[in-house]
Amino acid sequence: MRNCTNPIGKKVRRGAAIFAAAVLSCLSAAACTKPPEVLAAPENLRVEEDLLLWDEVKGAAGYRVTVNGETTETAEPAFDVYWYIEPQTYRFEVTAFGDLPDSPAACYDYTVEEIVGSNGLNYYLLEDKSSYSVERGYTSMRGVLTIPPFYNGLPVKRASSFSVTLDYGDNAYGKRLTEVRFPKTMEMIYGFQGLVSLTSVTLPRGVVIVSAFRNCSSLAEIRILGDKLTRIGSLEGTAWYENQKDGPMIVDGKVLYGYKGAVPEDGVGEIPSSVYLIDWECGENVTRLAIPEGIKFVYDGTKLKETLKSIVVPKSLQTPLLEFAKEKVLEEIFYRGTREELDAQFPPNIYRFADELWYFYSETRPEEEGNFWHYVDGEIVKW
Repeated sequence: MRNCTNPIGKKVRRGAAIFAAAVLSCLSAAACTKPPEVLAAPENLRVEEDLLLWDEVKGAAGYRVTVNGETTETAEPAFDVYWYIEPQTYRFEVTAFGDLPDSPAACYDYTVEEIVGSNGLNYYLLEDKSSYSVERGYTSMRGVLTIPPFYNGLPVKRASSFSVTLDYGDNAYGKRLTEVRFPKTMEMIYGFQGLVSLTSVTLPRGVVIVSAFRNCSSLAEIRILGDKLTRIGSLEGTAWYENQKDGPMIVDGKVLYGYKGAVPEDGVGEIPSSVYLIDWECGENVTRLAIPEGIKFVYDGTKLKETLKSIVVPKSLQTPLLEFAKEKVLEEIFYRGTREELDAQFPPNIYRFADELWYFYSETRPEEEGNFWHYVDGEIVKW
């Protein structure tokens, strides 16, 4: 391993060494040249909220971070360490690069402690034998419930069957559970209903599907760390749900969960640009579902009503609209990009369930034949 500068961030006194070398060289030669300058080593390395950070290096165009023999380049003085979850010590080597020669490497040792899960949990090896699912088993369900990231050396990716259905007063099974700690390995969460003392929950970045927390009456805060969720359901009966005002109900600024009160005729209305998932049952009397640009996922269980005749599909969408194909109630599909952009995102055999219904955006009148559209004063107009 190459030598590293002090990982704590102390300045490296290179100037004196360079000057001494230059003097010795000049004493032994008639003429001497100035040693080439190099970029300063990154300083003040530290980890904050799963990011390895360091002070910006003057003159640097970017940085190289090497760990476990793999090197990644980043333009910002930051590197994501969220997915380094194996219990061990990782050594990160950070160098700055630019017009001058690369800097010396600064090092930071990042230790991941082993997380011991709550006692009494039951684990089941999934069918592909690559990971485990965890269930309540005989755990006490009081205080803090900790689900470990690994079991028998494999990641724990699913959690289910933690709901409370029996009522024995204040000592009911699970009524005293105040916190659930999900591991970074978690991908699917089911159950966890009726936990009346649970006040907040944090969903790790890797979570894809959540169907949980119904009737957790004290649950007022739901934090979503990532942008991989394709489904979040069963939030009725929570304090979060009851506290929502009329209009779009948005979870942590990222997920359109539904509406309270009247639904706008276009089916979406004004949605913050931070929203990336629509997980909502399309209501009655909605004739057009206008999905805003920036939405990555529309839950494929979203139901279409007979009144819905057209949808506007953004270029940002990453999941094909399978349920829309099954219902076969649509008459027009307006894509915000070109046919080539849609082909690049979804092969024809995936999205083209009704090719004749698709219209592609064109700011000017196209010369080729086909279905095209554009906006005029905010209204959809076909070419």
